Amino acid sequence: MIHDEFVNAYKSGQITVAVNRRFALRSMSSPYVAKRYKTAHLFWTWIWFLSIPTGIVLIIFVKWWIGLIVLIIGFLLPRAIQESSTGFVLEQALEDKEFYQFAIDEGLLVIGGDDGKIPEAKV
Repeated sequence: MIHDEFVNAYKSGQITVAVNRRFALRSMSSPYVAKRYKTAHLFWTWIWFLSIPTGIVLIIFVKWWIGLIVLIIGFLLPRAIQESSTGFVLEQALEDKEFYQFAIDEGLLVIGGDDGKIPEAKV
């Protein structure tokens, strides 16, 4: 399926698209990914990375419950980062022909029919 057909079929709801989450997260370091997606991914990854020591410092030196909230958010962020990377892959595949081809070739995108069934992704 060429890019234009993909965009039209997706927008009209004729196909369903699944994004391989594990590959999507790894693809954020690919040269095909747009800079705005890489920047957002890097920002949230650093927020996650810094939330753990920040939470510990807050527990010790400020108020324990503030630190606990920061730690809980820190433990929830990886799932959100992974979800956002799948959204980035789909958005860019709809916008960029070259990235669409990369995503299909690498197994990032799996296209299903209008019946809602998506074939098994290659892993």
